[in-house]
Amino acid sequence: MKKSLTTWIDLLLSLLYPRTCLVCEGRISSQEKILCTACNMQLPRISHYPKGREELEKLFWGKAEIRRVSSWFYYTKGSRYRSLIYQLKYNGYKASGEILGSYMATELQAENFFEGIDLLVPVPLHPQKLKERGYNQSQWIARGVSRVTNIPVATGNLYKHTPTSSQTRKSVYDRHTHTAGTFALCDKEQFRDKHILMVDDVLTTGATLTACSRILLEIPGTQVSILTLAAVN
Repeated sequence: MKKSLTTWIDLLLSLLYPRTCLVCEGRISSQEKILCTACNMQLPRISHYPKGREELEKLFWGKAEIRRVSSWFYYTKGSRYRSLIYQLKYNGYKASGEILGSYMATELQAENFFEGIDLLVPVPLHPQKLKERGYNQSQWIARGVSRVTNIPVATGNLYKHTPTSSQTRKSVYDRHTHTAGTFALCDKEQFRDKHILMVDDVLTTGATLTACSRILLEIPGTQVSILTLAAVN
């Protein structure tokens, strides 16, 4: 009887507040989360491109010694899949980061991407930005990855001490010089001899992740890999 009542309540809620896909805005079933099956299947996954991950790794050549780099899908101008990032960052859909992070981790776990990783470290926001947004979207993505992999999320040790303005219209060179020296650590010993996976929402030029990685790589025995939900194509 209890199960039947719960089912009826779910049906009533679905009628009053229909759940929709964040990409196509079509209705989704109770078994689907955020993405409808069609949009999920058509997601422009990095893994579908022969040299996709190799191109991502090139962003860090000569800048930081990164073990491995991956993203889940391509973030292309004009693509309807841009809405996944927009809703996560600007419309308060923070829980979508956890769900998408778990989707991404499930697929990458099958490829042994997480082998040897000790900690997940989301890229921190400056306190002012965190106050404005109310949450760190990268931390929510990391939570989803952790839920699948059981790798702990480490927050608070790496922090951003200098605010930076939007980098949207900056050149690659300006982005790297703009972010250099804006991050620091509270306790280097916490990350000593650890293989850290930096987690972020979007990989564009790699400037922010390079700045974070350089700080981490100053610690003896520390290794760094990088994972983002999307990568600009």
